[in-house]
Amino acid sequence: MKPAGHEEIPDREVLQAALKLFVRKGFADTRMDEIAAAAGVTKRQLTYHYGDKTGVYRETLRYGLSRLHLTNEELRPTSDVPVVAMREVLGRVFDAYFSSPDSIRLITAENLHPVLPPGESGGLVAQHPAVQEYDRILLLGRDLGAFRTDVSALDIHFIMASMGCFPTLGDPAFHGIYAMRLTDEALRENTKALVTDTIIGFLTSSTGGSGGNSYTGVEPAPTEAKMDVKLADEVYGDDDTALVDEEVTPDYADIYEE
Repeated sequence: MKPAGHEEIPDREVLQAALKLFVRKGFADTRMDEIAAAAGVTKRQLTYHYGDKTGVYRETLRYGLSRLHLTNEELRPTSDVPVVAMREVLGRVFDAYFSSPDSIRLITAENLHPVLPPGESGGLVAQHPAVQEYDRILLLGRDLGAFRTDVSALDIHFIMASMGCFPTLGDPAFHGIYAMRLTDEALRENTKALVTDTIIGFLTSSTGGSGGNSYTGVEPAPTEAKMDVKLADEVYGDDDTALVDEEVTPDYADIYEE
């Protein structure tokens, strides 16, 4: 017979309950007995399986991050046409964000006011699986001339994560200022179209340019330093500004005069 508290517990129910409490009350004000009661387990069971409250929080954050990730099967598009395939994948990723507002809130809170030691939250899950799928479709689209070559999969992920999280994070302000709910289910399809059209339009445009093969991964090109003419006047005097503005060719004629 197992000792008391060693029974299996429903992880999903525990983490869902903890997610709601941590989002609503914050880490400091959430108690272990509250999580246990909400999940239908005992505090002893909770302590045995997760350790302390930080242990529960760590697994809850991991759970929240995983809810934004889709499996490779879920990400696989039905079309081989690059633009259509990219639109499919973007739509599915957006739906994952839209359907997981508490995950976004907890991740944002951890980014702004960390509970875990520096760098630990980033190691809880692997990179978003959509990044690899974006990269695959990008390569196909470039080969066919459908997509520009200076945008990377991480650039797409940057835009999607920003726009995918905004309905949740911007909803209170938008509701107060514009009397609209960004999280309203009735707006989901239109908002999804806005996000996917934005990214597809960006990928197929011929304007702008990152100066390399990625907006998020290329160092700025070095620029040649140029001294301000006013400063040159102060340093060299009025007669010497030509040394800054243009190359001066010395006149050696008097050396060779007979």
